[in-house]
Amino acid sequence: MVFLGLAFAIATAGLSAAQTGAIDREPAPASQRPEPQAEGGWRIPVLHAAGTLAAMRISASILWPQAYDPTRLPDQFRGLERAWSRLPEFRRDRPLLGSDGDPWTINVFGHGLFGSEIYARTRQCGHGPAASAAAVAATSFAWEYVVEAPYKRPSAVDLVWTPLGGLVFGELRFQLGRWLREGASTPVRTILLVATDPFGELERRVFRTRC
Repeated sequence: MVFLGLAFAIATAGLSAAQTGAIDREPAPASQRPEPQAEGGWRIPVLHAAGTLAAMRISASILWPQAYDPTRLPDQFRGLERAWSRLPEFRRDRPLLGSDGDPWTINVFGHGLFGSEIYARTRQCGHGPAASAAAVAATSFAWEYVVEAPYKRPSAVDLVWTPLGGLVFGELRFQLGRWLREGASTPVRTILLVATDPFGELERRVFRTRC
């Protein structure tokens, strides 16, 4: 219920009471609908990826404050050295999807959604599947070897699965978003669109980004 309320709030951001009441009666013209403009540029995808990495890093410190304590600088330098001097973590005594020591649910769904966020945003800005998957791979590498490396050894399964899962989940989100933008603009479709792409819709409505 809280998430649906947030989705509704984002969906109706910037609409006057008259506009909100009239949205059921008549579809908005295509020029007024929040349709991403496929520019093919990289500025917005790069900024979105950077913001996603920053949000993930802050969330890690909130959820696991001891493991991601930013004040232990000597330990962080040793972690960076370990990350760049050894192969990624892959424990053969554990199941494949948990071979880095993390629960398989975090690896499959957490990193899959992480990858899909980068992939879908890149697709919305006019890039194809290959370029979008490459953007996910680059962002995943930055997370594993730069942002998280001071605290945890890079994960082999995450480096492989994040781009693959991002492509699968991200393309589904991208195509669903395109379908929701077709036809009449109704409150239900708008809320579903926000639920499918909450951060992208927030950026488009608040910062007026073009894609």
